[in-house]
Amino acid sequence: MREFLSIGEAAKRVGVSVQTLRHYDKLRLLIPSQQSAAGYRLYSLRDCERLQLIRALRELGFALDVIAQLLDSKIDPSNAIELQLAAVEAEQRALKRRQLILKASMAGERHAALARLQRKHVLAKLDRLEREHFLATHLNWRPDDPPANQAVWRAAVFDLPEEMDEAQLEAWIELAEIAADDGFRETLERQRQSTQGLDPTALANLGEALQRMFTGALQAAREKRRPDDESSQALLDDWVKSLARCYSREPDAEFDRELVSHHDPRIGRYWQLVSKLKGLPAQLTFEDASNWLLAALHARLDKKPAPRRSRRARP
Repeated sequence: MREFLSIGEAAKRVGVSVQTLRHYDKLRLLIPSQQSAAGYRLYSLRDCERLQLIRALRELGFALDVIAQLLDSKIDPSNAIELQLAAVEAEQRALKRRQLILKASMAGERHAALARLQRKHVLAKLDRLEREHFLATHLNWRPDDPPANQAVWRAAVFDLPEEMDEAQLEAWIELAEIAADDGFRETLERQRQSTQGLDPTALANLGEALQRMFTGALQAAREKRRPDDESSQALLDDWVKSLARCYSREPDAEFDRELVSHHDPRIGRYWQLVSKLKGLPAQLTFEDASNWLLAALHARLDKKPAPRRSRRARP
């Protein structure tokens, strides 16, 4: 290499444009070591080495003013690299969020893609309090509900994380979509209406019966017990009788069919997403217990004889 290179030769050797070198000169980031008699810039070997370092730092995302301070030893390199790493990681998270929102917006009818994109973008930008308000509003939370119901609301709506990673953001967007679904809200309202008119004692008994039923079903699911075997059906019979007493009903086939009709798989999915959003350990959930109960109820109904139809007298 010659002792000095013209601006075009230096730019070509390092792989930048001539305009970039002129810009760096104006910023006093890279001042050429020499000028020709005609006033042209001339770059030395050390200038080219400095230019290669500048280019490397620029490709790693460092701002020009930070590069200038680094090269002039005005800031600690370790601190600058640590800060730049944090900035790159933040940018990576932002890109992941954009990717997630774009992918989620593609599911569904094509003509509504932009509307879904806007909705999911808005959901992703909500802070913790806004997310809790969104759920409380859409799920019709009532602060005057009985204490047992308030405990459920607390778990289902509140105590959400302040910051979310990629997996939690994905869970939040799906959770919000479920909460905003009219059919899901209708299911919750039917469940709410089914308890209207019950006195406090009956409500407390209902809460205990439901808790005992789902706790038992969760244990049965963990043990992988067959929902249709004799011992499982005996447990189910006990649970159904307890529920029927709370409603002053008979534990007959009609009551069983009502329990089946009230099953909504989105409720199980909702609780699964809540667990994921709150960072709870992966384990069997409400969804597993609910699915086990549904299978046990179907088996119970299959064993019950259909109601007899009265025979019409022949003419």
